[in-house]
Amino acid sequence: MSSPFLAEDSWAHRLPVSVKVIGLAIFTFALFSIWDVFWAVGALILITIGYATLGKLACVRIASFRFLIPILLLIGSLQAVFVSLESSIAAVAKLLAAFLMADLVTATTPMLSMMDFFTRLFQPFKRLGFDPGALALAFALVLRFGPALLSDYERRREAWRARGGRGAGLMLLPAWIAGAIRISDRIAEALDARGACRRTEVSHD
Repeated sequence: MSSPFLAEDSWAHRLPVSVKVIGLAIFTFALFSIWDVFWAVGALILITIGYATLGKLACVRIASFRFLIPILLLIGSLQAVFVSLESSIAAVAKLLAAFLMADLVTATTPMLSMMDFFTRLFQPFKRLGFDPGALALAFALVLRFGPALLSDYERRREAWRARGGRGAGLMLLPAWIAGAIRISDRIAEALDARGACRRTEVSHD
């Protein structure tokens, strides 16, 4: 599972992995801590502009995210019906901004570099009996999981169109959700096999 790496030479590619990962964490925490719709929309505009500065391939990539529209419309509609229109706009803006920020990090960071960063970050957990490499793999996969699932939805939509179907939209959601659950189960099994969630006995001699 991987989000395609953008073969560009941009400012984001040159940033240290630590800066990008910590920046993603701070951005996401701040994003979902605010409730004002104007701040949410402002954050979306800011990250969209930042993403667009990555180069031509990034602009093409943003255009390919149109398959998110049915999902966001569903979420926004439910939020508008059960909460308010303002809350609906804020929720959609936050989700899209968080997705773009996560994709920006994964698309400009090689998987090995990301795992190396997380492995060094989790070295202290080795004293507690955890495998830093397994924990690093788990966290790297978490960052890749969202973009990969959305890419899977796009593949399903293209396959639907290739068979002559039109207006797939919400019709693909049940199968896509079931596929996402199966993928998450396989990842959990793989991580468990690697010992990501198990502790080993630590010698105190």
